[in-house]
Amino acid sequence: HLVYGARKAAGVNLPLLTGAARQMALLAVLKENSEDLTLFGRSAAQKNFAAALLQSIDELAAWQITPQMLKEAAERLGGEGGGLQKKLYDLSLIYGSYEAFCADSYLDPAAELQFLAREIAGGYLEGTTCYIDGFATFSPLELSVIAALGHSCQKLEIALALEPELLNKKAIMATEMFFPLWQTARRLRQALADCNWLKPLLLTQKPVPRFKNQTELAFVEENLFPLYGGQKYAGEPQNIFLTSAPDRNAEIEYIAAQIKKLVRTRNWRYRDIALICRNLGDYQKQIKQVFTGCELPFFIDEQQAAYFHPLIEALRAALEIAEEGWQQQAVFRYLKSGAAGLSAYTLSLHDALPIC
Repeated sequence: HLVYGARKAAGVNLPLLTGAARQMALLAVLKENSEDLTLFGRSAAQKNFAAALLQSIDELAAWQITPQMLKEAAERLGGEGGGLQKKLYDLSLIYGSYEAFCADSYLDPAAELQFLAREIAGGYLEGTTCYIDGFATFSPLELSVIAALGHSCQKLEIALALEPELLNKKAIMATEMFFPLWQTARRLRQALADCNWLKPLLLTQKPVPRFKNQTELAFVEENLFPLYGGQKYAGEPQNIFLTSAPDRNAEIEYIAAQIKKLVRTRNWRYRDIALICRNLGDYQKQIKQVFTGCELPFFIDEQQAAYFHPLIEALRAALEIAEEGWQQQAVFRYLKSGAAGLSAYTLSLHDALPIC
């Protein structure tokens, strides 16, 4: 909303390219430059190539690497660069052509951040207070926006989940857990070097407020990844325990039994219970099988591509039917999406029909 307001105030009404529109634009660029590509010529027509290429372009833009810089790097490698030299040349050609395509007609998300930095530096947010929270790292492009905020806003507050004793250290090991956040703090100081810095507010309260009634969890939070050696818990833990299982299936079965016990004996509600895994994908199959078999209601919190959503699939199939006629594949995709209200048994009968 802030970027949109800045664009409107500046009289910039270029449409913003997002999602599929960006891929379509890049596909047009690839087609236009297909004969000049030395390495990507054959890959350009492959499925998902444009999406992967857009990801690379976004990363290059975020780190303020220009097409000219890629071209110069390719020239320095010369003929001895082999595949790397060809890749850099093709990237510079595609990246530059994509920028030229968007130049006066469209606004790319990377260009939007550059535009925002310029508008903020021009006084768009002068006299305001800005808060930044929830970030561990910032790209150079994002740092340029933060630098503009620091010079324009009346007050800028940035929260980092960094151990207080590391804040003023001149160097720490790159293998330390908090190294990325320590590095981010250094980069913020450099980007905002000429701003008036207030004394950092260090949240050193022990235990942290969310664990004030859970001393055992507070102890684990403080000592699970200690900087200078952990401590031993005084007393016998009552609410935290370790157990082992021969395999994942047995592990989930044990958890299901514990959940049923908590609901039955302590009057807990299912919504009060959370199962947290390091890697949910490793346990997802077992959770679905065991919890369904135990009749435990559950919800798996995971991101799914909208491409596979039944409603999206129904809309895509319907549009394909309207555009290409009643092609069998499109019709069956629409029926299987659930929009037609047919039962699984009826759909299985349709699948068994001979193709004429």
